[in-house]
Amino acid sequence: MGYVRNLLHSYSHRFVPSLFARIAVTELANLPKTLELSTSELNAQLLSIFLRLAKEFPQLNFGQQRLDPDVEKDFKEVLYQELGFELERKESTIKRAGRGVFLKRGFIQAGRVVCVYPGTIYHPGDSIFLPSLGNQFVLRCKDGVFIDGNDSRLSKWVFSSCARRDLGEKTCDETWMSDRPLSFLNLGQYVNNASNTSHNVQYMDLDLQGWPFETRRFLPYVSRGDGGNLMRVVCLVSTTQIAPSQELFSAYIST
Repeated sequence: MGYVRNLLHSYSHRFVPSLFARIAVTELANLPKTLELSTSELNAQLLSIFLRLAKEFPQLNFGQQRLDPDVEKDFKEVLYQELGFELERKESTIKRAGRGVFLKRGFIQAGRVVCVYPGTIYHPGDSIFLPSLGNQFVLRCKDGVFIDGNDSRLSKWVFSSCARRDLGEKTCDETWMSDRPLSFLNLGQYVNNASNTSHNVQYMDLDLQGWPFETRRFLPYVSRGDGGNLMRVVCLVSTTQIAPSQELFSAYIST
């Protein structure tokens, strides 16, 4: 799963009823087109966001059982100031699709990072068989990297275990697995799929390299294996303008 050009790609993440039927009868000419956005521009948008968070919250400790409510409020306000919008998670407008992600306030222009798809990173060769069983939140990138965005069951245990294995200060944001995620950026796993004509966000992959260490602790990622110095981030980028109260919809296939 991810940002794939000129290919049909299959997904196991959050299918809605009759998606397979729509794919079977869809002509390539009618598939949604991907937005042109360079890797450098995507990286610049993300880095700006997390540099601001590192500056405003240098002592924030994700290892605490419960963060101070005032800190949570300030965090969301800083994100809103930096991004110009705020997201929320609530019941989707699609029947039987569970919860979705909506624009709560502000305005989103096309070509902006809207949120990220959090989870455990599995590189090619890492075993993901057991966590993937019955798991609708496993996302496959174009190069064979998987992101497990499930916030419960074995997936949650694996993420928490990997987050604590270095026995030091928390190096990632675990709150995305709770009912009160600190950052509304970390809601990408709840974005539902829509028809080919009504999607307003698309998936784009980015490997972070050379980011200051203090910025990475705000990211909702751990690596199951050895990914070297790179960290994979899957962003959801707006393909059109999005107004308050609109639900975010992705397109699982594109050209």
